Amino acid sequence: MLSNKFRLSILTSVLLTIFSCSYGQKNFQLSPKEFSIALASNEVQLVDVRTDEEYDQEHLDKAINIDWKGDSFDEEVEALDKSKPVYVYCRSGNRSAEAAEHMRKAGFRQVYEMKGGMEAWQHDLFKKAPAKEEDEE
Repeated sequence: MLSNKFRLSILTSVLLTIFSCSYGQKNFQLSPKEFSIALASNEVQLVDVRTDEEYDQEHLDKAINIDWKGDSFDEEVEALDKSKPVYVYCRSGNRSAEAAEHMRKAGFRQVYEMKGGMEAWQHDLFKKAPAKEEDEE
């Protein structure tokens, strides 16, 4: 039979492992509405990680374009201020998730992604209320 001291030691080790693995992990994905509210602050850096062509077709105000798949992504990202929040988006959320994770590994502490990208932005923030049908009498 195991001693209480040994059991406590094992339990403490397990708990420390669990908490150390989850420490610092937060939900960095914001809904389009949350993303929009956050952009109201002047202290954010807004990055569109789509291609130049996609950016030229449509982008959010004040966004800079740093193509995630471009050759100069790392170089351009290093020009950003790591002490300020960075908000990234793409078309559907896949590229921005990859780019955001890459930026976190590069030392950025506050990187937020728009869940669903521009597709969700357009759907959630600009959807029109369905037309009301007249009651038939």
